[in-house]
Parts: sequence; structure tokens; C-alpha cells
Amino acid sequence: MTDDLLTRIDRLERHDLARSMAATYAVTVDAGDAERIAALFAPDGTLTIPSGTLTGRAEIAAFYASRVADADRRHFVTNVATHPTETATQIGLSAYFLYTSREPGRSALGWGRYDDVIDTSGESPLLLAKTITPEVFTDLDDGWAS
Repeated sequence: MTDDLLTRIDRLERHDLARSMAATYAVTVDAGDAERIAALFAPDGTLTIPSGTLTGRAEIAAFYASRVADADRRHFVTNVATHPTETATQIGLSAYFLYTSREPGRSALGWGRYDDVIDTSGESPLLLAKTITPEVFTDLDDGWAS
């Protein structure tokens, strides 16, 4: 094989690893274990949500611990696209999500966008940065009419 072909195969494999992170993240959040969710992030990874940015696994685990308890949730990820970055081992990823949740006393749904940067240099991919941009989160009793 030529060096060019090997480079192209490596790039494709890294983009595939990044795409798989979208599903892995959704399944892990749905399982509800905050420590396992945080382990998907690099040790100094960031999670950006509308209320601010959390840095490091401890802050990220604390955030999810307050969100994943006592809920039966499902995340559906679609329109997943990968993007090259300036570094060959870091892959950008964008996707839309739909979220359903059955919690004590309420059912909810929502949707929005994920924008991630994923490090594919190690044994398994890690989130360097994840930005969650919700468009709608609502209780089913309230609905989403404007």
C-alpha cells in the first residue's frame, strides 16, 4: 500500500471512531452512571451547556449525577457528521439529538444539537470538548407550542 492510501485509511478509521462516540455517549447517558459518562471525557475535557462550562471528569460527573438519577431516558442521535480539525487525531463531530425521559411525576422530551471534539489518538476515543445546545426541553403536560 502507498503512504497516501495508508493516510486515507487512518483518517477514515479516526472519523469512524468519532462517529461511534455519538452512540456511545447516548447509550452511556441513558444507562445513568455519572462516573461512566465522565470517563468518556479526557481528564481535562470540557462540557459546555447553556449555564456554563464544566472542566474535568469530577465536575462533569457531578453534573450528570444530579441529572441522571431516577429517570428512564432515551437519547436518539441523528444527522451525525464528522469534520477534520487542524490536528489529524482530533475529529470534530456535530449531530442532532432527541431526548425522552420518564421521571417520577413527569414525562419530558427535548431536542437540540451536539458539537464535539474527539481525541482518537489513544486506545479508545475520548471527548475533549462537548457542547450541548438544547432547542426545546419541556414537560409533556406543558408541550412545546410557542
